[in-house]
Amino acid sequence: MHERFHQSLLEGCGNDRLLAVALSLRDAATLHRRWSVPVGHDYDRDVAGEHRALTDAVVARDAATASRLLGEHIDRTSASLRAVVQNVSEHAG
Repeated sequence: MHERFHQSLLEGCGNDRLLAVALSLRDAATLHRRWSVPVGHDYDRDVAGEHRALTDAVVARDAATASRLLGEHIDRTSASLRAVVQNVSEHAG
């Protein structure tokens, strides 16, 4: 369902090459996304709320807001995993 949501947003770009690159990057990040909750302990995240905000920005054709929200959405996943890696590194050395 998560992948389909993002694919639906991306399909609106109308550029097949850009869509292929974006879907490839999304697919490459799937493992990180799936690990963000059990490994990154990001339990209080409201993904549905993030998706609603993204949808609202896209429907309003507010590219600046949609871009910012998407960046925050992606970075939240990365940040939870970076925190785990940093914690492990600090305790290993």
